[in-house]
Amino acid sequence: MKSGFMRFRFSRNGALILCLLTVWCVGCSDDNSTARPSARMAVFSDVHFTPFYDPDLFPELMAAPADQWPEIFSRSSITEPPSWGKETNYPLLVKMLASLEESAEGSPLVLFPGDILAHHFRETFFNLYGEEDEEALRSFVYKTCAFFAAQVRKFLAGIPVLFVLGNNDSYAGDYLLVPEGEYLADTADLFYSTLLLGKADPTSFNATYTAGGYYQARPCRSDVLYICLNTVLFSVNWSSEGHEDAPTCQLNWLSQALFDARTKGEKVWILMHVPPGADAYGTISAYMDETGRITDALMMWKAEYQQRFLKMIRQYGDIVEVCFAGHTHMDEYRMMLYKNGASAKPILITPGVSPQYGNNPGYKVFTVSSTD
Repeated sequence: MKSGFMRFRFSRNGALILCLLTVWCVGCSDDNSTARPSARMAVFSDVHFTPFYDPDLFPELMAAPADQWPEIFSRSSITEPPSWGKETNYPLLVKMLASLEESAEGSPLVLFPGDILAHHFRETFFNLYGEEDEEALRSFVYKTCAFFAAQVRKFLAGIPVLFVLGNNDSYAGDYLLVPEGEYLADTADLFYSTLLLGKADPTSFNATYTAGGYYQARPCRSDVLYICLNTVLFSVNWSSEGHEDAPTCQLNWLSQALFDARTKGEKVWILMHVPPGADAYGTISAYMDETGRITDALMMWKAEYQQRFLKMIRQYGDIVEVCFAGHTHMDEYRMMLYKNGASAKPILITPGVSPQYGNNPGYKVFTVSSTD
């Protein structure tokens, strides 16, 4: 597998970059320095870090705090990134972050559309641990998240990282995040202080993140409001048992946030993990026959949530400029259309760092131009 990283740059003349023209500040400081006309913004997604890539290290990792994990990983005999079909190991994580550090130099922020944890994290942990101990799992998951956040901060220094949760980011497992649950309560301060660097109102962040894993932030001196959604709750795969109202509560919150942003004259960028629209992999698996004919489409979101979200995008099309997502592990973009078929707003999807699905590890770098 090639060890380099794909980086995507869109020039001012490119079609997509026209959606990223906004009032932008280069630094996040509070001084009165003059903003430059453009800046770079890096986006990385779907890391799916596995601390289990060298099973011989597992006992040491269990016994050590997260800040000692880098030294433990450095003693592994596995020193190269994984091949296709496997998750991100420590060598790949460090290589990716070192490349990202170079690409993000001078950037006001970095975006991370989610999925810190490897697939089948619970099952792998219990297999190595020898029994199904939920408290031991909770401690190890938290240490993995703390290790990841610390590594991101080591390479990105003072650049805020706006994040959302992926479908694997939970204690319970894939698509099993519990609203108002332990994972949200445990990680709120960690992610707020280490990833966001406190660049959001703490009271508002804590209230909405612990409720459902979503929040809003204004990390720089600009007129851009970043709305960071937990779209895992909208997924057709999310288990809503006991929390059936959580997706509607988030959509109600989004509606109010968009109303307030318009009132204040702000532009809005939306960050999410699972995008709306068709699930290409699921559609092919479920609806393509032996001749290649596709008879139906499997969607990413439940219809009621997708319809309401798209209605809001149309209603606030004057302030919503762009959406960012991950989840598919592939480089793609989607257009949210108006009812008459006219193109509306783009969803820019960043490829995965994990080569789990046969993709080369990659991330994107956008050039964001100012309207000033």
